[in-house]
Amino acid sequence: MKIVEYYSLIIQPLKNMNQYPIILMPDPVIQAMNAVPFIWKFSESKPLPPSYKPQPIDVLLFFYKSLPLIIPFATIGLIASRNIIISFYISVGGILVTALNFWQQQMYYLRTLNQYKQQMCDYKDLLAEWQKREIQHKRQIAESQKPEKIKQYRYQIIKDIIIKTVPPEGRIVSTKSQWLESKFYKNLQQLFQDKIYNNLIIQKSQSYQPYCIEISYFDKLTNLRIDIIIDKPYHYESGEPKNYEVLVQENQRHQLFLEKGWIVIRFAEEQVVCWPQSCCRVIAEVINQIIGTPIPDELTTVETLRPIQQWNEFEARQMAQERYRDNYLI
Repeated sequence: MKIVEYYSLIIQPLKNMNQYPIILMPDPVIQAMNAVPFIWKFSESKPLPPSYKPQPIDVLLFFYKSLPLIIPFATIGLIASRNIIISFYISVGGILVTALNFWQQQMYYLRTLNQYKQQMCDYKDLLAEWQKREIQHKRQIAESQKPEKIKQYRYQIIKDIIIKTVPPEGRIVSTKSQWLESKFYKNLQQLFQDKIYNNLIIQKSQSYQPYCIEISYFDKLTNLRIDIIIDKPYHYESGEPKNYEVLVQENQRHQLFLEKGWIVIRFAEEQVVCWPQSCCRVIAEVINQIIGTPIPDELTTVETLRPIQQWNEFEARQMAQERYRDNYLI
């Protein structure tokens, strides 16, 4: 049977389960695990500076432009009175009128210049306040995108989702677990203590026959529930294929559990027999990814679980003929 050497936790779609461990999660949980805090845009408009700065009056240019006004005054006076003195006084009057006009314009310039300076002071104050708010906004965005903040953000969403997980309807006390399930159950109890349960039941849709959950994880604090399944390639006595390509009935089971908010983890029997601690680590890593519970110290140095290819019906029959399960069970 094909064994892939490299393994990383992969959440598999319901229709694309091709290697163990098979990890299935409800769509809302998967979306929450990839969610990032909303980045809101800084929409406040930047203050605009005063549109026009008053320019000082060019004295020479002003009087140069005033010559056409002064010369006609003098010319008219000279023609009208034929007296140079009178013409001179008229010209001086023109100059005085021009000087008065210059003074008025200079006063206007000084007033508008003072107004402009005040507007610039106000603008600089507004700009400084705007820049402070912009910098504060950028800091808030950067803070919200830190890994620990994103993790906290996702956990809060997931917490609101899994709190709605539907509990089992009861427990079958008289059911006896198979040897392997019983042994793995005890291994899990040693690590997760009172969070491991066995022989719970969930009622099927439109059926009186419930699903039996031989091993499950339940965190009372967060309401996180995990259905833990061990798949075997064939029935040991009859050699009939089992759990090949995750049967249609199993897909229905998955769908029901996912709709009720449960996580589903399926292991191959060979993985549980040969590497039970690595299987426990997978469960601990899934829990850590979802709600952030630290991985137990006993598992941090455990070897990463080697994935095993999901078998089809032909491969399962071939494995039965070769008595493949004896390789690791005996």
